Amino acid sequence: MPNKRGPDTYKGFQSPKSTDWPKPIRKQVRRAYGAWRRKHPQEDPTIKARGSRIAWSSAKRKYPKLYSEHQNKEVKQEMKEHPWAGKKIAKRIAHDHAALEEARQDYITGG
Repeated sequence: MPNKRGPDTYKGFQSPKSTDWPKPIRKQVRRAYGAWRRKHPQEDPTIKARGSRIAWSSAKRKYPKLYSEHQNKEVKQEMKEHPWAGKKIAKRIAHDHAALEEARQDYITGG
C-alpha cells in the first residue's frame, strides 16, 4: 500500500506536478489523483496517466476561470519570450516547457 508523505501527496500517493498553479487547482488535482489511485493502486503507467488526465480535467471543470487565467498567463509569457510564435505555437511551447521541467525534476530526484 502507498505510504508517501509530503506536500504533494494525498492518501499516500504522489500527485502530478502542479507547483506553479494556483492553490485551489493544486488541491483539486492532488485530491482527485489520490482518490483515483486509491481505487486503482496498480503501478501500470497507463493507470497513472489516466488518473492524471482525470485529475487535471476535474480541476479544469471545477475552476474554469482560474484554470484559463493561468494558462493564458503562461501563453503570454511564452509569446514574450518567442515573439515570432503565434498563440497556437506559444501554447505548445508552454506545454513542452512544463513537460521538460517535470522530466528534469524526475531525473534529479531519481523518480
